[in-house]
Amino acid sequence: DNVAAIKRNIEVNGLTNVRIVQKGVWSKEDVLKFWLYPDPSGHSFVNVEPHSIGSVQVPVDTVDNILRELHVEKVDFIKVNVEGAEIEALKGMTDTLRGDDVELAIGAHHVIGGQESHTMVPPLLKKAGYKVRVKWKTVYAWKETRQSEPH
Repeated sequence: DNVAAIKRNIEVNGLTNVRIVQKGVWSKEDVLKFWLYPDPSGHSFVNVEPHSIGSVQVPVDTVDNILRELHVEKVDFIKVNVEGAEIEALKGMTDTLRGDDVELAIGAHHVIGGQESHTMVPPLLKKAGYKVRVKWKTVYAWKETRQSEPH
């Protein structure tokens, strides 16, 4: 259903620079259980709520692998909204995060292992050379080589 909605959005908006990759994002290539919830925006690889309505098996891969497969050489901006899988997604983009001009916005409002994800994400990004700002449980990050904070 999510892929069908994305395809409709692409068509309605006349987008020509979008490629759909029917995989989830994770720290390694695998097949994982994808938990389904009544509101599709809550579907997740991390069962963070007891109200799931079932699950399906979904192939996953790293951002690094997917970008290589698509022959994407440069990334400027990454928006991450992965419903509790933020840490696993970041582990799978170490090569991508080495770029000097990559900016990130990461929705990090889940509790993982008893800790809120917006407190877990900044140390990983700082270790990779990013400056970080957290606002309303969204983590914004940019390389320290930039002269100023992105808008």
